[in-house]
Amino acid sequence: MDTATVKNESTPGREFAELTAQARAAYQEKRTKECIDITQRVLLADPGNVEANALHQAVQDDIQRDLNDARALLEDSRSMTDGQKYRKAAEIILLKILYLDATHAEAKELLSIARASAASVSSAAAIFSPTSSVKRTSHLEETAFTASPTPVVKEPEPRGPGMSLKVPLICVAIVALAAGLWFFKSKMPFTVGEADASLTRTAENRAPVSTTSANAGRSTVNTPPATAPRTTPSVEEPLAKIVSSSYVPPVPVPVKNPAPAVTAAVAPVPTPASKPAAAKDPGSLAVNSAIAADIYLGDKYLGATPTTLPLPPGRQTIEYRHGDLKTVMTHDIRSGETTTAFVIFETVVQINARPWAQVFVEGTSRKALGQTPLSSVRVPIGSVLTFENPNFPPKNHRVKEGDSAIQMVFP
Repeated sequence: MDTATVKNESTPGREFAELTAQARAAYQEKRTKECIDITQRVLLADPGNVEANALHQAVQDDIQRDLNDARALLEDSRSMTDGQKYRKAAEIILLKILYLDATHAEAKELLSIARASAASVSSAAAIFSPTSSVKRTSHLEETAFTASPTPVVKEPEPRGPGMSLKVPLICVAIVALAAGLWFFKSKMPFTVGEADASLTRTAENRAPVSTTSANAGRSTVNTPPATAPRTTPSVEEPLAKIVSSSYVPPVPVPVKNPAPAVTAAVAPVPTPASKPAAAKDPGSLAVNSAIAADIYLGDKYLGATPTTLPLPPGRQTIEYRHGDLKTVMTHDIRSGETTTAFVIFETVVQINARPWAQVFVEGTSRKALGQTPLSSVRVPIGSVLTFENPNFPPKNHRVKEGDSAIQMVFP
């Protein structure tokens, strides 16, 4: 078993380890602004810090991808009918870039171009808008009608002596009409129902009855017997004539060689062809690791960390290899979005200290491993272990790839 005796690391080294751990956590949680600030602090004091340089490069790659997306959206806004949506999306991306890096010259230039294009389109729309012309026309018409109004004076209606006589005459006419109707009704000898029955009886008496003799083979008309003299009023006869008269319907005239009916031919309405379902745009995976790792999707080699990979949307299971070390991670890839990931390889080590120490793993949340001696402990490669004994200053150790046993000596 290999044993590595670790010397006490300086206080600045411990501070840099804590800062890079904080920057890595901020990058994974998409707090990019905080990650940039922390990595700049580390690189100002330690320009050769490997992990800080890797995080800085990953952030710059993200900014460059956003810049390429904004440029593509601006190009599409010039050719698409709804170009305003593309231009607005490009402006949002550029404002995000300038929030992260206020001195980014190319982002400033593209943002000014986008805003100038939006201003020209809005001014042209205001000039050629039909609503604005209608408003101007209505304003002119209103001005024309209200420029010099002429008051209208309503003259009183003439009221002469003839108007005062109309009302009494109308009342007299109504009274006379009502009296005439009453007099006519009182002189009627029968009601309307009796008149209808009398008319029906008269029609039956006058209608000839036709009988056919089976033996003679001819038809004879039997006349009704004489009846008593009628006592109905004289108005019965003309009404009976009207009732007994039969109605003869018109005989239709046949038309020779009628013209054939013309049927308008209706052209079939073409049904729109069903559009194929639009394929989802691929997403991307921005992956980094404390040590270089090869990336595999199944048996297909995709590249090495740090890198950004285009992947189809959905759950993707990726394998990462570093020598004999392997780890498998599952990522949720969304269409048109970039998912970030940080790969961690673990190793099994034996940990001891003299005389003794409490051991912690530093990171976004400090994890206690226990009191030495510790055997077969799995720790991430590249992480920082802190050894604490109340009688001595604390000591740190960064886990390396070949570590199998770690021995800390106080003081």
